[in-house]
Amino acid sequence: MKNPDRKADKRRAAAGIDVRNDTLIIVNSRHGSTLQYAEWISNALDTDMIPFSKRHLGYAALYRNVIYMGWIRSGEIVGLSLLQQNYENFHMGGKHIIVAAVGIGDATEEYRKRIYRENYLGRFADSFYLLTGRFDPDHMRPSDVGALNSFIKNVQSIYSEAEGRQIMDRLQEGYNGIDMAAVQPIVAEIKELRI
Repeated sequence: MKNPDRKADKRRAAAGIDVRNDTLIIVNSRHGSTLQYAEWISNALDTDMIPFSKRHLGYAALYRNVIYMGWIRSGEIVGLSLLQQNYENFHMGGKHIIVAAVGIGDATEEYRKRIYRENYLGRFADSFYLLTGRFDPDHMRPSDVGALNSFIKNVQSIYSEAEGRQIMDRLQEGYNGIDMAAVQPIVAEIKELRI
């Protein structure tokens, strides 16, 4: 991860850039696709990026814009609730908050609306993006097996029949839906705020 200790200010000063960085990416990644998207955004915007952890979340108070990037597990954007519960503690009021969720389902409007609603983003985020990630069944950790079995039992109660079938196929066969172009709207939104 880049710059959890604010070295970015020194790097920008050495490069002759006197504008303090305004955007922080908080990334919660398990298998790497969320991290890949976060790195693309960070590189395009020259932003700071920190790993999702309780001890790092306080850095959000130092920035005008916060991008939270997390993966989806059973309809939940993992880790987001901790940031939401600490909204006041991290002085999130008045900040521009973007949430980007990464899953292996297609980013259909119906799926997007469900994730938005189930994660209470209407009261938290200024913008929400749903990105398609990747999954390799051959690289599962032992701790992932229990979560996957629980998900399989509940898949039809969480997703529509077609979405559930698609996600199950991708979990069994593997899938890579990562696309660098998918982050362009997020990059454009931050650039617009900087004008």
